[in-house]
Amino acid sequence: VPRPLAIPTPVTAPAHSTAPNAPEFPLFFNAKPLTADTQSSCFEVPEYSVVDLQWLIDQTSVNTVTLKLQYSNDGTNFVDGASFVSSNVADAGDMQQYNLFGRYTCIYADVSNTQTVTVTVVGAVK
Repeated sequence: VPRPLAIPTPVTAPAHSTAPNAPEFPLFFNAKPLTADTQSSCFEVPEYSVVDLQWLIDQTSVNTVTLKLQYSNDGTNFVDGASFVSSNVADAGDMQQYNLFGRYTCIYADVSNTQTVTVTVVGAVK
């Protein structure tokens, strides 16, 4: 006796994230004027392995700035990752790809004084 044909089960692509705070394009700093060391918004992106980071720095007065990735599994204790801007003192912009680690990813801006520097950092996670 022949068996009935199997009914195909539709395959749905998984959502890009099951985490509530995991955008595909995290906006870490949005033209943020900085006058002190600052951690950006943090995003939950454990299902991604790399981020294409694009940054823009607008120096209205000289304020040496270093930007680096930070990672955490608990959202409280962060470790430093790659510095993608080091000791910047002029307007700048670029885009590079970096590995992601852990559950949460942030950007940390380290500035040298209280002069305003405006920073934009946006990512595309993959």
